[in-house]
Amino acid sequence: MDKLSKMISFLESLKAQHHDDESVHTIDEIENSLKTQACAPDAETGVERTEAFRRFIKKRIPNIAFVVLTVTLLGASFLNSMFFPKEINTYENRYANKLKKPTVSTVLDGSFQSSTENALSDQIPMACDMKSTYRRLHAQFLKESLKPVFHSHSDEYITFMDTLVFGGDQLVYRPRKLEELKEHLENKAENYNRIFAENPDIDFYTYFIEKDTDMNFETGERTGAREYIYSLLQLPDEKKGVFPIRSYEEFREQFYKTDHHWNNKGSYRAYCEILKLLGCEDAPLVPTEEKTLFEEFAGSKSTIGTESTITEPFVAYHFDFPEMNIKVVGEPVSDYGSQEACFKEEVSEISYGSFYGTDDAEIVFENNRPDRENILLIGESYDNALLKLLASHFNTTCSVDLRYYEPITGEKFNLAEYTAAHEIDKVLFIGNLDFYTMTEFALEN
Repeated sequence: MDKLSKMISFLESLKAQHHDDESVHTIDEIENSLKTQACAPDAETGVERTEAFRRFIKKRIPNIAFVVLTVTLLGASFLNSMFFPKEINTYENRYANKLKKPTVSTVLDGSFQSSTENALSDQIPMACDMKSTYRRLHAQFLKESLKPVFHSHSDEYITFMDTLVFGGDQLVYRPRKLEELKEHLENKAENYNRIFAENPDIDFYTYFIEKDTDMNFETGERTGAREYIYSLLQLPDEKKGVFPIRSYEEFREQFYKTDHHWNNKGSYRAYCEILKLLGCEDAPLVPTEEKTLFEEFAGSKSTIGTESTITEPFVAYHFDFPEMNIKVVGEPVSDYGSQEACFKEEVSEISYGSFYGTDDAEIVFENNRPDRENILLIGESYDNALLKLLASHFNTTCSVDLRYYEPITGEKFNLAEYTAAHEIDKVLFIGNLDFYTMTEFALEN
């Protein structure tokens, strides 16, 4: 028993011994006072405990909200991936990753876990918007602080967070070395030469797009990859075209600062050159307008390292294209890309792929001109900017991206069968260094 309790018991015994009212009243006052003191600590402890609990919850509300938001996003991403997967990642101009069925081997080697992570990342609602917003905000913080460093060494390659910058504000890739490429170029040349020999009735052409990987801008030394593979291809020289890059200044004028593709000037120059290469006597379509559609464009290169530290205006030409019927993997579409919609200011954001058209397994343009030839382009994303332009001069224009043809159609691409089915007269292989070295672009009959 504590001291207060003992004192209260003692007072109770005193009351039993004193019977006069005054003494009893005095003892009662003392007893009540002691009882109040005895209860006070418990009451105070209860208040303190309640207040401590409130502070505990208050501190953890942000953490709880973050956990709820994370679980909600992951859940939505999982449901999207399972039941409503999107096909295209328009911001990065590629097919979106989807959930794949697990197998024992893919679970054991970790590839299933990796593919699931990539799928959830792509399928999160508003993923592209979140990436775009983050990069723009990050750019505002870093752009001005990095500008003096970049411009004071504008004639040198500067590495920043695994990103290469040249000329002060141009994101570039490192030039490749011919010795590392020879085997790949030789394999591709052998593959193409066999195709040429097996299809003598088809008129074949090649177009090699040089870019930053084909020249060292510090030294002016060229990689020589195009010259090497062209020396191996068994085609007449007049059927082998090239988009040459002879200096950094030429590259800067023809390509985006933040994207690996050519800009409107570069792609239009290539379109005019390819018409001549193909023997087309038509005059090229002439732009009706050149317009800056977006002031801050951050292309594919800005997704590495600097996270859109460097942005640029997105400038485009407007053309009056003839009416065409367009199908993507057999399905009719109203248009390829969003060129017209962008000029009408009906689009809120831009990328190379969303403007010119995405990388699709197959695109067919019907121009309704039976007096003209039919052409097949086998290429990659560079020709996206050319397809509607070139299609204006042919009856039927087919475009095939071998990276996606079999995964999307479920069938292997057979050149002889395809050209026969579409009555193809000309075939153009078009792409940059990667196109001529990657095995995904090899043909098999």
